[in-house]
Amino acid sequence: MTDEKWAAVWEVFIEARDTPLGERGLLLETKRMDPAMRAEVQALLEVSVSCSTIASGAVFDRWSPQPAYPAGREFSRYVIVDLIGEGGFGRIYAARDKELRRVVALKFLAGPLRGDSQKLMEEAQAASALNHPNIVTIYETIATEDYFAIVMEFVDGQSLRHLLRANHGPLPAMRAMDYGRQIAQALAAAHDAGIAHHDVKPENILVRADDYVKLVDFGLATNLRTMTPGAGPMTGTLRYLAPEGLRGDTASSAADIFSLGLVLYEMTAGRHPFAGDTPLGTANAIASQQLVPPSRVACGVPAALDALIVAMLSKNPAARPAALEVVRRLEGATDRSGRAARRFGWALIASICVAVALTAGLARRWRDPAPFGLRLHTRPLTGQGGRENSPALSPDGRYVVFDWREKEGDPPATFLREIDTDRTTTLPIAGPFAWLPDSKRIAFPRTQQGLTTLHSISLQGTDEKKVLEAEGIVRFDWSADGRWIGISALTKKDGPQAIFVQSTRSGERKQVTFPPATLQGDRDFSFSPDGKQLAFRRKFSFVSSDVFVIDLPEPGTPRQVTFHQTEGEAVAWTRDGKAVIASTFRGANFSLWLHPLASPGQPSRLTEVGVETYSIRSAIEKNRLSWVNAFDDANIWRVPAAGGTPVRVIASAMRDRDVAWSSRGVLAYRSDRSGYPEIWISLGSGESQRKVTDLKAFTGSPRWSPDGRRLAFGSHRGEGAEVFTMDCDPVALQCGQPVQVTHDPAIDTVPTWSQDGSHLYFASQRSGAWQVWRVDSGSQRPPTQMTSQGGLFAAESPDGNWLYYSRVESPQALGLWRKPLPGNPHARFRVEDPGEKLLPMDFSGTDTWTLSGQEIFYENLSRNEGPQGIWAFDLVNNRKRLVHQERDLPLARGLAVSPDGKWILFARADRSESTIVVADYDIVQ
Repeated sequence: MTDEKWAAVWEVFIEARDTPLGERGLLLETKRMDPAMRAEVQALLEVSVSCSTIASGAVFDRWSPQPAYPAGREFSRYVIVDLIGEGGFGRIYAARDKELRRVVALKFLAGPLRGDSQKLMEEAQAASALNHPNIVTIYETIATEDYFAIVMEFVDGQSLRHLLRANHGPLPAMRAMDYGRQIAQALAAAHDAGIAHHDVKPENILVRADDYVKLVDFGLATNLRTMTPGAGPMTGTLRYLAPEGLRGDTASSAADIFSLGLVLYEMTAGRHPFAGDTPLGTANAIASQQLVPPSRVACGVPAALDALIVAMLSKNPAARPAALEVVRRLEGATDRSGRAARRFGWALIASICVAVALTAGLARRWRDPAPFGLRLHTRPLTGQGGRENSPALSPDGRYVVFDWREKEGDPPATFLREIDTDRTTTLPIAGPFAWLPDSKRIAFPRTQQGLTTLHSISLQGTDEKKVLEAEGIVRFDWSADGRWIGISALTKKDGPQAIFVQSTRSGERKQVTFPPATLQGDRDFSFSPDGKQLAFRRKFSFVSSDVFVIDLPEPGTPRQVTFHQTEGEAVAWTRDGKAVIASTFRGANFSLWLHPLASPGQPSRLTEVGVETYSIRSAIEKNRLSWVNAFDDANIWRVPAAGGTPVRVIASAMRDRDVAWSSRGVLAYRSDRSGYPEIWISLGSGESQRKVTDLKAFTGSPRWSPDGRRLAFGSHRGEGAEVFTMDCDPVALQCGQPVQVTHDPAIDTVPTWSQDGSHLYFASQRSGAWQVWRVDSGSQRPPTQMTSQGGLFAAESPDGNWLYYSRVESPQALGLWRKPLPGNPHARFRVEDPGEKLLPMDFSGTDTWTLSGQEIFYENLSRNEGPQGIWAFDLVNNRKRLVHQERDLPLARGLAVSPDGKWILFARADRSESTIVVADYDIVQ
C-alpha cells in the first residue's frame, strides 16, 4: 500500500472511530476505497474496540506528566492506534504493523530516554529467549536517540486483576486451576531457560476471551545463569514478593512459585492471604504471619488444590514445588475435580461444605482421632560383636539378610538369618538388599561406571538373575503385590534424587515424585502393605528432611506426615497401613517415631528401641520390625604432625568431634553430651571444658578467627541453617551471645575465616546447588558468590591469593580444588572459573580437611587412595604422606592443626558397634 493510500485509510479510520457504531457502515459506503483499503480500515476499527475493552480493565499507574502519543503517530513501520495501559517501566499502545498487516503492542520507556533503556533491553532479551504459548511473544525492539520500544504480541483480552474485580469473589475452582496451570507452564519454560520472572501478579497475567492465558512484563526478570553474584536483592511488587525477597536475598526461581501461590490463593479464596492496610503491612504479613489455608476461607476448594497452594506458600523456598510439579499437580487436581463435579455436581459439593461447617463437633473428633501406639517385644538378632548393617526383613517376617564386619578395616560379609530358628547362611553378595514379594529371593546391586544393575539370588545363594539396570540408583524395593519395583535415583546428572516405579509386567518406568531442583531429593521410601501408597523421606539438605506419603499408581499431591525439618533416615509401615515408622534425629540421637496417618504432625516416640536406631524395616505379612541399634562414642585425639602415637584429649560417653584449634591455644568442638549438638570450648590440653552455645539445634563446624577471639559456626534451626559468630574471651573461656551473619532459608554451613578476619567463607545451597560464598564478618552487606561450578568446604591460603575448596557434585569433581581470589597478582578471579583439581577425595572427607602452611591435612576413609587414616598433601611438590593410620576404628568428622604446626587433632569413634534388633508388636488404641 502506498503512503498516499495509507494516509487516506488513516483519515477514514479516525473519522469512523468518532462516529457512533450504528452509523459507521453508512459512513464507509460513502468513501471511495479499494477492497484492500476498506479491509485495513475495518481491521483498525476492530483493534480500537479491543483497545477500549482492554483499557477499561487495565490498572493505570500514572508515572509521568508527559502526554501520551496520539493515535496516528508512526514509529518505524508501526502506527499508534490507542493507549491500552501504563505503569512500571512504560506505556503500552496497540499499533498497526503496516507491512505485515497485523496488530502489535508497543511498550515504550517512560519519560525521556535514559540509561533505563538497558532495563527494557534486558526485558526484551529475557522474554525473546522464551518460546512458549503462555508467554507473550517479543517480535523486535526499536531504539533511537529519542525513544526505546519493545514490539510484542498483541493480546486481545483483559488482565486477571480486572476479571477478579468483576467477579466479586472467588473464581470457580476448575477455572482457577486452569489459569494456574497455564501460568505454571509459562514459568516452567522460563525457569528451564534459567530466567526468573520476579513480578508474577494478576496485573501481569492476561486472559483472552477464550480463557487462554498469557504471562507478560519480564521487566524485572533475572537470568539466573548469568546473574552477577551479590548483585543485589530481588525486586518486585511488595504484595507479591516472596519472604526471601523481602529480606533482601538474591534472586531464585522459587520466588516465582510463591508469587503464583498468592495469585492462586486470590483466585480460589477471593482475597489475598496476607492482605494488609498498606503494601508495607501486606509485606510484613507475608514475612511473619502463618498462612490460613484457602479451604478455611472459601467453600468448595478441592483438597489437592488446597494442599498445593499451602506448599507453594511455604516460607522456605526449598520446600516449594518446582513449576513443573505445580503443572502436574494442577492437572491431577483438575482431573479429579472434574470427575467429582460430573458425578455429584458443584451444588452438592457446596452443600457438603456447608454441612461440614455445621458439624464442627464431628470435625473436631475427626481431627483428634483415638490414640494409636505400638507395644514392642524386642530381642537382638545375634550376639556377635562388631558392626551389623543394611538389614532387610523378608515380607513374611521369617528372615533378615544383613552384612557384618568385625573390625572397621575388614571387608563385609553377608548373612541370611532365619529369625525363629537362628539358622544362618553366608551369601556371596554385597548390600544394600531388598526382598522380592514371595520371600524366596533377595535383590542386590552391582555398579560399574555409574550404571547400577539389580540382580536377585535364591535363599541358598544360587540361581542369580538380572532384574533391571539404571543410572544412579540409591534405593530399591518391591511392592507387596509384586506389580512395581521402586527405585530412588537421580533425575539427571546434577539434579535431585526422585522416586520412580517400574512395572514388573511391561517394564514401563515412570517418575512418581518431583522434588524441587534445589533439594537433595527423595530417597528413603517404603511401599504400603496394600501397594496403594508410598511413604518417602524428602531431604531438604544433609541434615534436614521430612516424611511424605503419595498414592499409587497415579501419584497425587504428596501429603506431609512430619514437620520437623530434621535429619532422618529410613521409613516403614505398620502392617495395617495406618501409620508410618521413621528413624529420625531429634535431640541428640536417632530414634524410632510412630506417625499415625490420621493425625499427621502428632508422633509418638517408640521406647525400648536402643540408643541409636536406624534402617527400620517392616514385614507385610506379620507384625514384625527390624532395625539397627548402634552405639558410637567419638572422642578427640592428638597425634604429632610428623607421625607417632595418638593421645586422647577430649572424651565423654557421647560424641565429641568437629574440632578447631585457635591461635591462642583454645579448642572448640561439637558435642551432644548435653542432649543437643552444641559448641564447647576448652584449653588445648582438654581441661576446663565449657558449653558456649544453647541453641537446642544441630550446631557445629566451629572455626576460630585468626586472632583467636571470635568463633564462627553453623546451626540448623527450623527450616534452614545459618552462619553465626560470637566473641570469646580466650583467658576466661567464655563467649558472648551468638550473632547471626547469614539470613537465607536455604542451607548456609561450614564457615571459615579469611586470613585477615574480615570475611567468612561458607557453603550454601541458596543458588540451587552447593557453592562457596563470602560475606563480611561485621556488616549486613549481602554475600558474594565465589564459585559457580560447585563448592563446599573452603579455606583461604596464607597469602590471601587463593581459595581452596572441595567439590561434591559428581564423582569426577569429588576432591580438593583451587582457584584465584580477587586481588591475586598472578591470576584473575572469575566466579565461573571451575578451578584446578589438586587432590581426589572420598565424599566423607570433603568437609574434614585443614590448610596449614604449605600442607593440606585430610582424612581418607574409603581406602581408594591408600590406607584409611590422616594424610598430608604438600602443595609445593604435590606429594602425599601418611601421618596416622587407623585400622580398626572409624574416624569421625573433625581435623585441626596446632598453632605451631606440630600437632594434629582428630576425632575417632573409640567404640563403634551395631547390632540388628527384631521386634514383634501389638497395636494399641
